[in-house]
Amino acid sequence: MSAQALMNAMMPPEVSDEERAEYPWLDYAYAIIGTAVPDNDRCLIGPGHIPALNEHDVKVELPGVYESDAKTEIENFWRCLKAFLRGLPGTVRGP
Repeated sequence: MSAQALMNAMMPPEVSDEERAEYPWLDYAYAIIGTAVPDNDRCLIGPGHIPALNEHDVKVELPGVYESDAKTEIENFWRCLKAFLRGLPGTVRGP
């Protein structure tokens, strides 16, 4: 993943002052994050993901490996996301 692709995913192309006034949640939805806490799972972190974040001054904190409460919120997020994706029509499920 290139740094430009990451920034395109994180930021809207153009948001005018009028749109920001009408939709104040845009400031929160498209804010540049300061710290990212990804899961330790290798399939969720691509080889260019962390360098691209670092290039844009986003600090990356990996959770502890053998700490039971280190990544509870992350695990809950991925469980909810995977359950949502499984429910979409046309979803291909692995073995």
